[in-house]
Amino acid sequence: MLTLFFFKEKRKCLSRWLPPPIQRKFLTLQVLHRLQAAIETPAVVLELATVKHNLARIAQLSKVHGVQLRPHVKTHKSIRIARMQIAAGAVGITASKTSEALEFIRADISSVTIAYPVVDRSKIGPLLKAGIEHGVHLRLVVDSLAGVEAIAGEASLADVVVDVQLKVDVGLRRCGVDPTSPEAIRVARAIAGQPQLRFCGLLSHAGQAYRASSAEDVQEIGNTERELMLSFAQALTAAGISVPYDFSRMHAHGCSA
Repeated sequence: MLTLFFFKEKRKCLSRWLPPPIQRKFLTLQVLHRLQAAIETPAVVLELATVKHNLARIAQLSKVHGVQLRPHVKTHKSIRIARMQIAAGAVGITASKTSEALEFIRADISSVTIAYPVVDRSKIGPLLKAGIEHGVHLRLVVDSLAGVEAIAGEASLADVVVDVQLKVDVGLRRCGVDPTSPEAIRVARAIAGQPQLRFCGLLSHAGQAYRASSAEDVQEIGNTERELMLSFAQALTAAGISVPYDFSRMHAHGCSA
């Protein structure tokens, strides 16, 4: 079991010639050395002030650009931090695995998105049941007709309407529909045509940006992602499928903002 610790340390200048980054590292090491004997490993030790600063910063960026923040919990896997993110302005959290999502649902996090397509009905059913029991808003993701049928089937059994997003491949080549393919239109139409499902938009993940070697490369990947999503949304609209999002905001802010 991994234990999470926060520490509060009043920063004092070690000497006038030490720049702040070195002061920070030195102080952190001092604290860790003092805690080493007292903390049973494995453990993660975080500086509370830094965590709060980061949460406030991303919340402010989201507010400025008019988007709802649903941070991914894979970076911390902590219910306490998730609650701090909600308190800072996030409207919910995002998880990849259904087992992870269940932990946050049972902790009464108000809204949970499972960002990886789920096709196994034995995993979908418990998610819906837990969501109902805890009053949690769930959003699931699909990228295939099989996924649409699986979620619709379990939603019908649970007698609920489930919010579903269509996962779009914007270059990572891991999952998601090809936005230029006829199959992408078919999957979107299938979602919209299911009475137990509510099509709540498109979702992408440009994970290839992790391998970028410069800020310019990241910006170019973001621009490509934005253009693919805009073009696909327009294709869906032309096919008579309403995309519930104001994509005009992406022209102003884009993925590189």
